[in-house]
Amino acid sequence: MKNHILFTLIGGVILFIWGFLSWAGINFHIDEQAYTPLETEILSAIAETGLEPGMYALGQGDATLGQEGQISDWEANFKGKPWGVLNYIETADMSMGLNLFRGFSMNLFVTALLFMILNQIKELDYKKSIMICVGIGLITFMMEFYNGYIWFKSPGIYAHLIDAIIPWTFLGMLGGKFASSTR
Repeated sequence: MKNHILFTLIGGVILFIWGFLSWAGINFHIDEQAYTPLETEILSAIAETGLEPGMYALGQGDATLGQEGQISDWEANFKGKPWGVLNYIETADMSMGLNLFRGFSMNLFVTALLFMILNQIKELDYKKSIMICVGIGLITFMMEFYNGYIWFKSPGIYAHLIDAIIPWTFLGMLGGKFASSTR
């Protein structure tokens, strides 16, 4: 139990610090946070439409026309033209303290689950632990970020790949250390 708690705490700190470095310190994700000098005009124009908060795929055709009608609408009005994805949030109101708490809590939960998985492996060593952890990072990357990139050309794909490898390698090294000290 002591090792589980220690691994969870150290692993949670690793993920938390990596998240800060990746998104702010080094800012690998700058492509996903690009600035445009047109932001005031764009946000004002969106607000004036009365659009409900949500995420929208723009340029896909009218879904109320049914599947065939939507495809026809897309071919007539959007095929070969600009398109985009809009994540519209009506009010900018972020609680940095609450977000940090939620992020760190999630990091702790992830590393607690990871320890439970690693603890089930017989004869776990550094190499196996690193391979398993990086494998988990890559599975997550491919299922979430790369899949989105395939369809939506989301920026920052290489930053997410780095996020799938570096911190998960550190977690694998940590797992290998705890495995060798408990067996």
